[in-house]
Amino acid sequence: MKAILPFIVSFLFLGPCFAQADLTKIDSLNKLVGIQTGTERIETLIALSEAYRKVSFDKSIKAGSDAEQYANEISLDTLKGKILLSMGESASLTGDYALALDYYKKALASFQNTVNYSALGKTYDMMGLVYRNMANYEKAIESFAMASDIFRKHNLNKQLAGSESHIGLVYFNQGNLSKAVDYYYQARLVYKELKDTLRFAKLTMNMGLVYWQWNKNQLALDMHLEALPIFERKKDYLELGRALNNIGMMYYQDVKDTFDFLVERCARDSELL
Repeated sequence: MKAILPFIVSFLFLGPCFAQADLTKIDSLNKLVGIQTGTERIETLIALSEAYRKVSFDKSIKAGSDAEQYANEISLDTLKGKILLSMGESASLTGDYALALDYYKKALASFQNTVNYSALGKTYDMMGLVYRNMANYEKAIESFAMASDIFRKHNLNKQLAGSESHIGLVYFNQGNLSKAVDYYYQARLVYKELKDTLRFAKLTMNMGLVYWQWNKNQLALDMHLEALPIFERKKDYLELGRALNNIGMMYYQDVKDTFDFLVERCARDSELL
């Protein structure tokens, strides 16, 4: 595979960034917890746990545990799955994958007794991401496939597209490019129908990478050039930079007129600064 692949694979799962506004939000949520009861208090504790992810893992887990304990105290089992799912996400972000999977499995058991199919499918999806990060690709595909089945059965098309694109990424990691592009293509169709242009552009770029591996260089370049203006329009400068990096590598390795391309892009990008 070409040298660009390690760069691309790493971009999909980025951790949260900390800002002063997060501390303000945490302070506000802590004040609310002290005066709320019932469902509102649990929802606030979940939000507090998620806000703490950017500051302190221990405090994030404690807020989640407080939510679970309070739900048990008032016999509000309907929110336990949501609490456990959130705690699993917190553990996953810190790299504690064993703990994350433990929370996710408990969340699954809770959601099985509800009709919250979106959350049930999301839990399988999040498990798949953990297994993918552990390089356990077989379990990752199994989990993503379970999520896809749930989303498909209940016509949750946007969530289905997400699971399908995750499966495509795993196959891409494994070097199974034919299956990767099939899943990317199916997910891309859904995002196009939903007019989710940003996700459509990301999958267009991913498909372009597959075609580049197959030495279909012009097609790969065309797909990146299709995605490029969408990233610019949406002001997603991270994805824009990645697309430009890929295009630059394609020109450098496989396509002529590298200098003309770089001069043109430098001129245009300077206008964004």
